[in-house]
Amino acid sequence: MKKKNEKNVKKYLALILMMFAMSTIYTLPYLRYSFFTALQDAMGLSNDATKYGNLMSVYGIMNLLMYLPGGIIADKFDSKKLLVFSMVGTGALGLWMATWPSYNGLLIIHLLFGITTVLTFWSSSVKVVNLLASSGEQGETFGFLESGRNVIGLALSAITLALFAYLSKKVNEVAGITFVIVLYSIIMILVGIVLYFMLPNFAKDPETTNASVKDSLIAMGKCFKMPITWCLSAFIFTCSIMTGSGSYYAPYLQEFCGMTVAAASTYAVVRTTVAPILAGPVAGKASKKFGRSTPVIMFGCIGLIITNILLRLVPGKTNVLFLIMVIMVLTAFSYSCNRSVYWATIDEVGAPKNVVGSITGIASMIGFLPDAFLGTLYGSWIDNFGMEIAYNKIFTFCVIVSVLGLFVALCGDRIIKKAQKTQKTIEKK
Repeated sequence: MKKKNEKNVKKYLALILMMFAMSTIYTLPYLRYSFFTALQDAMGLSNDATKYGNLMSVYGIMNLLMYLPGGIIADKFDSKKLLVFSMVGTGALGLWMATWPSYNGLLIIHLLFGITTVLTFWSSSVKVVNLLASSGEQGETFGFLESGRNVIGLALSAITLALFAYLSKKVNEVAGITFVIVLYSIIMILVGIVLYFMLPNFAKDPETTNASVKDSLIAMGKCFKMPITWCLSAFIFTCSIMTGSGSYYAPYLQEFCGMTVAAASTYAVVRTTVAPILAGPVAGKASKKFGRSTPVIMFGCIGLIITNILLRLVPGKTNVLFLIMVIMVLTAFSYSCNRSVYWATIDEVGAPKNVVGSITGIASMIGFLPDAFLGTLYGSWIDNFGMEIAYNKIFTFCVIVSVLGLFVALCGDRIIKKAQKTQKTIEKK
């Protein structure tokens, strides 16, 4: 009993560290979302929006290129060492970035961010959580992780915003943004060091890794034929569409409902942080009760269908502002529930541990494709049809995607139930 309690304590400490890792490692590449102008000025790109935009484009392209090889690496090498390298490496790049090198230096940093945050981190982080959780608690663990990393992310954002405001007033904005980058970098390096000592050595178990890169390539080839890979891809794809669509809520509230820019921005922060914090535990507990995560995803998709139909039907006017805000929060809650547990389906279908990274890499590459085209699609609708028709198209598109997500969730549920039934039969024998 004592050993079991000690094991649980170590597991939850490791999960808390993973929350810190996952809530900090992407802050530097996406820092412009919170400090757009200050970062542009500090980089010396105030009069060159193209170069400033190129940095994000370079990082985005690197991400897409790194998902597949990242899956191979996660299944070949010790995930613990990969995570330590990722955290320390990203922190070191942040410290270099804080010296404000030339534009070419910034390009190199953003290229390397693609390696440290995706190639060696993304699939490895999902695999580590998969290995930490037992088969019966995958959904609950991933839900706990999603909620916790959002709590930590919100707290760190509040602290860094306050420090930035203070230093900007006392010194200047460059000093403020430099301090923010250095602080995040040091936190990442420290988290990486602690991970080295706190995470179990998963490589000791030969079933978790492949003997060679060739074996990992063969394993990845098999993953393309596994139905769960395509189901997971569809789940991620649906959530990516919904997350991207949510970024268009603020201008909708301003244009049609009379909300001020400041109020819309504040509401966006609350919607995108509070919903995942609440959704994680709810989805995780429900997943454990059902014995699999697909019923949660089905309910999530049904929620998305209903809320997007309501957004399509309820006219955007000031007198229904509160109702629209509630609907939008419920939309965020629905896709956050799905995002909290969809990684659990890998274990629930009985996938071998030595292919978890490969499944993650393939599904991520396909599932996050909306990041590459959604902004262009929605932008063209707004330019060509005007705001009102464009938003009707956006909400209708979201309904269609959610229906497809529900269909795939139903198929995935059958696949997982069949796999679980087969596993129980084997265990009885």
